[in-house]
Amino acid sequence: MIKQSDHAGVMSSRLPEHRKGTPNFEGLLKGLAVEIQALEDAAYDLLVNRRLDTAQNAQLDVLGKIVGQPRNGMTDAAYRIRIGGKIAANNSEGKVSDIIKVAKAVLAGNNVTLRLEQFRVASMLLHVESGLISDELATVLSEFMRDAAMGGVNMQTHYQTAIDSESFSYGHATQTGGTGPLIVVPGSTILTVFDSSGFPQSGEVIVAEGTVSEEILGYTKLPSNQLALLIPTAIAHPWFEAVRTWDDSTTGYSSTGSPGIGGKFSSVLEVLPPVPAPPVLVSISASQEYNAQNLAVNLLDGTNLGWGNTNSAPVSVFWEYNRATLLTGYTIERLLAQPGGWTSDAYSPNTWVLSGSNGGTWTPIDSRTAQTVANDVAPSSYSVVTATEYKYYRLTMTAPNGWINITNMTITAT
Repeated sequence: MIKQSDHAGVMSSRLPEHRKGTPNFEGLLKGLAVEIQALEDAAYDLLVNRRLDTAQNAQLDVLGKIVGQPRNGMTDAAYRIRIGGKIAANNSEGKVSDIIKVAKAVLAGNNVTLRLEQFRVASMLLHVESGLISDELATVLSEFMRDAAMGGVNMQTHYQTAIDSESFSYGHATQTGGTGPLIVVPGSTILTVFDSSGFPQSGEVIVAEGTVSEEILGYTKLPSNQLALLIPTAIAHPWFEAVRTWDDSTTGYSSTGSPGIGGKFSSVLEVLPPVPAPPVLVSISASQEYNAQNLAVNLLDGTNLGWGNTNSAPVSVFWEYNRATLLTGYTIERLLAQPGGWTSDAYSPNTWVLSGSNGGTWTPIDSRTAQTVANDVAPSSYSVVTATEYKYYRLTMTAPNGWINITNMTITAT
C-alpha cells in the first residue's frame, strides 16, 4: 500500500487552468483535502501499524487484549511471539495441522524444521530440528501447544539449545538415522550416547534427571560412544531422555569450556505439568455492612463505593474461590470519595487477622497490628507467606472507635 501524504497538493495540481488562482475554489478544495488526508492517515495506521508484525507498545497491548494474552511486563519482541502463539492456539481445533500452525507462529524467524510424531496413545512429540532454540522459547512453545491440543492429549517438545559438537545425549544418533525410537530396556549394561568425548574415562552419569525414571549409574567408557555400566539399568528409558555426567552439576548442564566434565544437552524433552486455570472468586460478603451503598461486593470492583461496618468491631470480610488457592498478598485502599462520610483515618482498620479454611477450622496465615491505612494515598500492600492452599478466606478487623471502612482491596492468588 502506497500512502498519499499530500492530498491538498495533488488536488491543486489537477485543477483546470481557469480555476487555478481562484481563492474561493482553492480554499474549498484545501478544506476537503484536510478531511480526506485525516481519513487516509487513520486508515493507513489501521492497516499498517496495527498488524502483529508492525505494532508496537500500546498498539501491541490492544492486540493482546483482543486475543486474551496479557503482556506481564514483556518486551515488544517477546510479547509479539506470545500474541502470535495465542492467536494460533485460539483458532486450533486440535488437528495436527493446527499444532504445526502454533509451532510456526511461535518459532517464526527461527530457521528450524518441524516434525510431529505420535509415540504413545494420545501422546504427540514435536521435534524442532535443523536449528537451535532457547529454553525460554521452548517453554512458550510448550504452553501454546497444550492450549491448542485436544483435551487429554499429551504434548511434548524435543529441541536443541546447542550444536551437536557441544552436546551429548543418548539415542539421538539412532533416532535421527530414521530407524525409529530407541528404548533402553531394564537390565541393559551398555548405554550408547551421541558423543562420549566429553565424558571422563569412568565415573557416574545421571539419566532422566528430575523425572520418575531418574537413575544414577556408574560406568567405564568404551569406544564407539558407549558407556559400560557397572550395574545394569533398573528402568526402561526412551531415546529422548538426557544423560549427563554426575561429577559437576553446574558444568554438566551448561559448560562448553570444560568438556572433560560436561557440556550442554542436545536432546532435552520439555515436559511441563498442566497449568491450572486461574482461581475464580465465587462470592464475597461481610458480617456487617453500613448501608445499601457500602457493601462488601464493592471491595474488589476498583470504584470508590467501598464497604463499611455498623460501628461494631470486630468485623469480618469473607470470600470464597471455586477451588483451593494459594494467597500470596493483598492491598487495602481508602478514599475520601467513598460515600458515607468515611473521611477520618480513625476509620482505618487498626488490627486484623487473615485466616484460611477448607471447611471447618480457620487457620491464621497473616496478622497485623498498629496499622493505619490513610485516605487518598497509595494502597497499602501486604505479603502473605504460606504454603497451604485454601478455598475460603476471612479477614477479621478491629479499630479504636468501632467504625471501619475499606474502599478497595486487591488479592493476589494462584
